[in-house]
Amino acid sequence: MFCGKLCDEGDIRFICGDCYGGFTGFDSARCVKCGKIHSEANSLCVKCSYTQFSCGRTYHAYRLCEKTRFLVHQFKYGKNFEAAQAITGLMDKKGLLSAISSDIIVPVPMHMIDRLKRGFNHSSFLAKMISKITGIPVVKALAKTKSTLHQASLTRTKRIKNIKNVFKTVKAGRIKGKKILLFDDICTTGATLNECAIALKKAEARSIEVMTFAVTAADSSA
Repeated sequence: MFCGKLCDEGDIRFICGDCYGGFTGFDSARCVKCGKIHSEANSLCVKCSYTQFSCGRTYHAYRLCEKTRFLVHQFKYGKNFEAAQAITGLMDKKGLLSAISSDIIVPVPMHMIDRLKRGFNHSSFLAKMISKITGIPVVKALAKTKSTLHQASLTRTKRIKNIKNVFKTVKAGRIKGKKILLFDDICTTGATLNECAIALKKAEARSIEVMTFAVTAADSSA
C-alpha cells in the first residue's frame, strides 16, 4: 500500500512489516473518555473533566499521522477498498476487535445527500468489515437529519455548534437495553460521536462505548 513491496505471510493485508513500523499506537497514558494522551493512566484529561460526554469509554487504535490519514483519504475519497481492508487489519492487529463486548455496532451516519455524493458511508462500510471479524451485528440505528459543513474545516467551537442536534434514532427498539459500540473512522474533537451518543441515550441504550481507527493525539488538534 505504501512502498510497493510484496507482503510476507503474517503481514497485515496490503501493509508490509517495515511500513507497519510507521504506525503510532498508544504506549503512553491516555484519557479514558477521549483517548487523547495526557499525564495519568486510567483518568480524565483536563478537557474531559470539564466537559459532559454522553459516551462511556473510548477505544482508538492509532494516532492520526501521515500514514493513518493516507489510508483514510484513500478509502473515503479515492474509493480504494484495499485501504479499508488495511484499516480493519491494523485495528485487529492492535487487539481492539477481539476486546469488543458490545451487543451491536452502530456506525456514525451520513446525511443522504452526502452519502449519495460519496457513493457509500465509509463508517458503515468499515463497521460491516469489523462485524465479519467479530460476529457482532451492525445496526444502522442512527440517521443524520441535516447536511452540515465539513467538520475538518472548522474550529472546535464551530464543530460542536455545526453538529448540534442533527442525529436521531431510527431503530429505537433495537437500541433499548443494548450495549452499543459506536463506530467512526477518526475522532478529533469528539463532537460528532458525542451527539450520536446523546441520541442513543434517549433511546435507552444500556451503555455506549466508542471505537475509531485513529484519533488526533495532540491537544491543539482537538
